[in-house]
Amino acid sequence: MGKGWYGKVRHRTHIGICAAISTVVIGLASPRASADVVFEQVETATTLAFTSLDITKPSGTVEDELLIAIVASEKNNAIISPAGWTVIDDGVDGDKGNARTTVVYKVAGPSEPAVFTFTSSAAKKAVGAILRYSGNDPTTPIDVSAAVAGSSINPTAPSVTTTIDGALILRLFGAKKAPDGTNPFPPGTVGRFAIEVAGKVGGGAADAAQASAGASGTAAFLLAASGGWRAVTVAIVPGGCSIDADCDDGNGCTSDICNAGTCENNSINEGLACDDGDACLVGETCQTGICTGGTTPDCSGTGDQCNADNTCDPAGAEGNCDTPGGAINEGLACDDLDACNIGETCQTGLCTGGAPPDCS
Repeated sequence: MGKGWYGKVRHRTHIGICAAISTVVIGLASPRASADVVFEQVETATTLAFTSLDITKPSGTVEDELLIAIVASEKNNAIISPAGWTVIDDGVDGDKGNARTTVVYKVAGPSEPAVFTFTSSAAKKAVGAILRYSGNDPTTPIDVSAAVAGSSINPTAPSVTTTIDGALILRLFGAKKAPDGTNPFPPGTVGRFAIEVAGKVGGGAADAAQASAGASGTAAFLLAASGGWRAVTVAIVPGGCSIDADCDDGNGCTSDICNAGTCENNSINEGLACDDGDACLVGETCQTGICTGGTTPDCSGTGDQCNADNTCDPAGAEGNCDTPGGAINEGLACDDLDACNIGETCQTGLCTGGAPPDCS
């Protein structure tokens, strides 16, 4: 059976490699919103005889999230992905070329199967994983990718030059050796998984945010021993806006503008009346883009001799005095305004009791 590694690890040394690089640019050159792409979950699987490899859908997957799958096989037979997946990279290792790794992606639809099945005629050992990300652009989730094949103890994912700010740089590899059991991930990255089966084939992934567009640099994983491998770098595009309505922050004190894919919410209506959504505050005004200030509504005079003044009900209308103040002056004298009744007292909020006057 396979062994897996999960966690946050830093790796240390790089050594020379013999490699061939292929690069694919998919995205568009424009700024995006500053929303973060967020790793959510990963599911892994192994097999000793790769004819089919079932990888469970990451739990919690919702529509428009990004799923990225990697399958690494001990043999170079074709790896067939399920319908609906798009190839990022597919190729052999840089040693003898007799092992294959494929990396594919899909944007989750409203309903996805519980299991994704990858197939091959290899009938040899294989590992696979599906990583789930949120906060991605659902239309163009991949900006740029590149792949490199080599043979060494360091599967080194190549550099890519991103065209957008805020990309998440994902590194993946498949190899004919197991990942290092203690410290397999590149420095400056967060390890997402490392897995192997019988020491014959392994794979892993790690990622790191890149604030500004430009070169990502390379990133080297560490194997338990030198061997053939294939490594891939994928730049994931953060979600952005396309129209002004995408930027509506529900704040009447800001303008809502989509500018080249980035939301701009600027201060407007300075000093003018606004509503902060708190029914128990009145008289708020816009102050540097924030609806603030205001006072509680004046509910004086809403009570009586046996009941305290009402207070505001947060669930009521703006400035309401709908919450009863509660009984007061229990047992004390009061006047029910009936001239023919005397000696009344407050009883649980009612002015009651008393008797007619003695007219004898």
